[in-house]
Amino acid sequence: MGRRKLSKSEKNKRIQEIPSSRFDTVVDNKETFKSIIIACEDSVSAPTYFENIIEDLRRSKKIKNSSLVIAKHKHTHPTGVLQDLLNHQSEEQGIKKTYKNFDHCWIVIDRDKGTPTHTIQNFKEAINQAKNKKIKVAYANDAFELWYLLHFDYVDTPMDRTELITMLLDKLKEKYSEGFANFTTKNIKNENNTKLIFDTLLNVQQRAIDNAEKLLQFYGSEHDAEKDNPSTTIHQLVELLNNLETTIIDEKIQKIVCTNIYSYIRNLSMKENEKLPSYFFENEEFTKNKKAFEEVMAILIEEDILKKEGVDYYLMSIENFKNYVNLSNILYLY
Repeated sequence: MGRRKLSKSEKNKRIQEIPSSRFDTVVDNKETFKSIIIACEDSVSAPTYFENIIEDLRRSKKIKNSSLVIAKHKHTHPTGVLQDLLNHQSEEQGIKKTYKNFDHCWIVIDRDKGTPTHTIQNFKEAINQAKNKKIKVAYANDAFELWYLLHFDYVDTPMDRTELITMLLDKLKEKYSEGFANFTTKNIKNENNTKLIFDTLLNVQQRAIDNAEKLLQFYGSEHDAEKDNPSTTIHQLVELLNNLETTIIDEKIQKIVCTNIYSYIRNLSMKENEKLPSYFFENEEFTKNKKAFEEVMAILIEEDILKKEGVDYYLMSIENFKNYVNLSNILYLY
């Protein structure tokens, strides 16, 4: 025998019966900070570069100190870098976190044809596996130094890592002779020199972004990350970091959204792939701050808790939602 369909008043009554104390600590701060985890091929230069980008965001309090995490570095080939990200485990305020607890997950890899471990298959597998797990890829073909070089000029001539570094050194010494006179192929990637490169090229970063995007447009819809040298998507990660700011969500709206979703699933024994009822979205409190409501729903979709088809939302996984309530710090649910 199927479940008796509840009337709207019965459904609302059940929601109201949930003890309010269960949700007293739903929100401890009305600022929701976006978070990102990055895994890199090297242990110094790329992590140092990205850390410098968000240091300004930390100082301006646009993000928390823990908003950017560099995954522990163990591998130097593309699929290994992805594995470093997948293996990430940390703890914040007593809550264990994996890569799934971050708003944005990225790996930074090189094609680097001159390195034996960077095979065609390994590079392609890393990109395909990352895509399947909704992880973004910032790649450079042939090497990360292409990103630096694009700060000077647009280039579309194929080069390997050695040629890229040599050309970059020439450009740096030509334009900024004093600071880079002692740079060599052996020390260009150390931490202090990476910071100097970042600081020096920061004011022309937009040029690099434009040149990188122009390269992708040059290859068109048939672009192949493995074959197309030079090419890069590092600028996409840089742009994301530059815009990684605090999202303000109205505390009352956030609490209502989270409370009602949890209440509905718990009390009405909602089944997976079942559509959330229309009355749920007609609550006048939701419509007072549509942006905040959409922000919450978007996060639940990203976490594979809900899916959206047209204007309708469906529950994908009750288990995912329960885990999210208990573990996530994105919405400050406890």
